[in-house]
Amino acid sequence: MKCPECRREQTVTKAFRADNLSLECDIITKMGKEEDIPRALFWDTDPARLDLQENKEYIIERTLELGDDKAVRWLFSIYPRSDIEKVLATSRRISRKSANYWSLVLKK
Repeated sequence: MKCPECRREQTVTKAFRADNLSLECDIITKMGKEEDIPRALFWDTDPARLDLQENKEYIIERTLELGDDKAVRWLFSIYPRSDIEKVLATSRRISRKSANYWSLVLKK
């Protein structure tokens, strides 16, 4: 089933929100598959244990700092640009050099 918010193929449930009578996408599984995670970037972590939502900041930081073109394309296919920009603006784990580069790239 496709998520109505992000349009990604995933298993979702619909949760009724009584406060504004709307439906909300409640993701109950990972948005991607663990085999999609660039393993070379996470040599110190078991990719099967990475949750794409819970470990979002870690994954974004590591990919922006160490990722190649393929890994960065994967990152942008998984997370919205706003999430990536937020992590870039607040992270202390991304080097100044990488942060400056990505700030210039994302302003276009």
